[in-house]
Amino acid sequence: WKDAYIPYHARRFARVLTGPEAVDIVTQATATPFEWKLYGADRQYVKELTSPLSLKGEAGGGGGALNAGNSPEKSLVFAFMQAYYQAERAMPPVDKNIASPVQAMMMMTSPVVTKRVAAEGKTRVASLLKAGKSDDEIVEELFLASLARRPTADELEVAKRVIAKDKKSGVENIQWALLNSTEFLVNH
Repeated sequence: WKDAYIPYHARRFARVLTGPEAVDIVTQATATPFEWKLYGADRQYVKELTSPLSLKGEAGGGGGALNAGNSPEKSLVFAFMQAYYQAERAMPPVDKNIASPVQAMMMMTSPVVTKRVAAEGKTRVASLLKAGKSDDEIVEELFLASLARRPTADELEVAKRVIAKDKKSGVENIQWALLNSTEFLVNH
């Protein structure tokens, strides 16, 4: 913010993301969307569901049960959304979705996040490592995908030091750190 912006009346209140936004943005940043079917149509994001109750296999909210087989990911996503006060979209989020320690713990430890930052399967981290890109290119793509900006010179330097120790775990840790940053979780 600069005082020079005052004449433009530029104002935007920062807010914590809602449950569906948090889950969906993690899947977008990691390039690992869900593979669900609802009413026979493919669904990749929570926002595409008619109701979060679809994650529990209920037809709540006029939705219809989600067909994801025996996927334990459904219950993990539902728990993740509960941490963001958004288990039932028919009701507004409690306390206007104030950030909480439970949300932080879910972002740090939930398999919804941790499986998507691992260098396995079709994750962004795995594809970047397989592509044989330079450390600079990897870091830049992670920043662009997660924060929609390029890293600063200082951030790039720190990231390169982390990658130099162990490339695989370093890239995983950078993706995890970006997803757990305030810049990622707060809509500015």
